[in-house]
Amino acid sequence: MLFNKYNRQILYELDQGALGGKPETSKTDSLKNTKECEQTKYAELLKIIDKQCKEIAFLKQKVSKTVDERNALNMKIKERDQELQEANTKCCNLSKALSHTKMDLENSLKENKSLQKKLNGIDRWKERVRTVSDEKEKALKKCNRLEQTQVKNQMLIKNLQQFIVPFSRGNQDREANELMYHDFLRKHVVLQKEYEKKVNDLSKKELLLKEKDEKLTKFANAEKGMKLKELTNKSIENKRKIKMQAVKIKVLTTQLNMCEAAVAAYKSELEKMKQRLKTKLTESK
Repeated sequence: MLFNKYNRQILYELDQGALGGKPETSKTDSLKNTKECEQTKYAELLKIIDKQCKEIAFLKQKVSKTVDERNALNMKIKERDQELQEANTKCCNLSKALSHTKMDLENSLKENKSLQKKLNGIDRWKERVRTVSDEKEKALKKCNRLEQTQVKNQMLIKNLQQFIVPFSRGNQDREANELMYHDFLRKHVVLQKEYEKKVNDLSKKELLLKEKDEKLTKFANAEKGMKLKELTNKSIENKRKIKMQAVKIKVLTTQLNMCEAAVAAYKSELEKMKQRLKTKLTESK
């Protein structure tokens, strides 16, 4: 301070000297000594004042510098706060975008699963169509064989009938040939039954072929209704969309991690700046 205890003591002595000197000295010597003492004390006081003025100027300079540094730190803190808010906003937007993209990916996966199920159903229909076509082809071959057998049996029955009729009309050796007649008749009956059986089998096969044709028509209409080409193209497009969404999620996750790291760095820097500002304020006091 400018007037401390020592300075006040000097001023007090100067005041006392101005009021009067020592009684044992002469008035002239007393005035002379008082004047010299006052000059000495004033010189010392001026030195002290000059020193303290320099200290005050230094302190003012230091305070001014501290204020400038504090203002600069406050400005940096405001800038970092703004950057931190922007980074937090960016993180929030990235999180929302990531969440929406994940939701879109989940919906795309569900849609792809549904499409794949439909495509698998079409594959099963195709397999059934191939099976029915094979069965139809086998049935046709069997019908052809039955028809050929039927023709042969008809020819054989006709020949037997032609043989039996004149044989039954003959009068010679009737007893000798009676066994042959019965044998031919038995064969005729057997062939007739086999013929009827073949005819029934052929009718069944024709009915089966009709059913197969109806199934094939039904399968063809079902496949047409499913729009195979459209479903296939949609499945391909959906898979491409899923791949793009997966890449987008990867990019957004990377950006979000970088943004979170930047936020952490901003917070750390802000803490350091606030600590420095606190230290500066403590020093300035």
